[in-house]
Amino acid sequence: MKHVLVIDDNLMMRRLITSILQPSGILVTAAGDGEEAVNVLQRGQKFDAIFLDLILPSISGWDVLKILRADTVNADTHVVLMTGVSFSIEDKERLRSKGVTFLEKGTFTVDGCRQVFNEIFAESAKDGLCFADHSQDMQATMSERFLG
Repeated sequence: MKHVLVIDDNLMMRRLITSILQPSGILVTAAGDGEEAVNVLQRGQKFDAIFLDLILPSISGWDVLKILRADTVNADTHVVLMTGVSFSIEDKERLRSKGVTFLEKGTFTVDGCRQVFNEIFAESAKDGLCFADHSQDMQATMSERFLG
């Protein structure tokens, strides 16, 4: 059975992702903020994928991602980063060339979520990040971190 961690301070988003994944037999663990997510990760449970909102109370999604990548159990776990950045076509192409896929929260659909999840497991041997959109002020930060 696949196991997914959903980290989002928006209860509706956690419930939506859970309602999409559970009918397919996927076990979902949810965390409502960065601190709760870190506590879950410290328990040593291996996840097959992690949906991570970048704008979180207590500990930011960026910091959770750093902790996750340093974690021996989940360092290679696929992550769907959820934020609200609008990227140019050029930025999207550069990010795609680095293995990044987009799933924008503003245009979030059930089929889009399923497609991203299927892509993650279709390429299970590859490490990667997927993006879902949520906040305009993160574009510069994300471009700096991923386009470098």
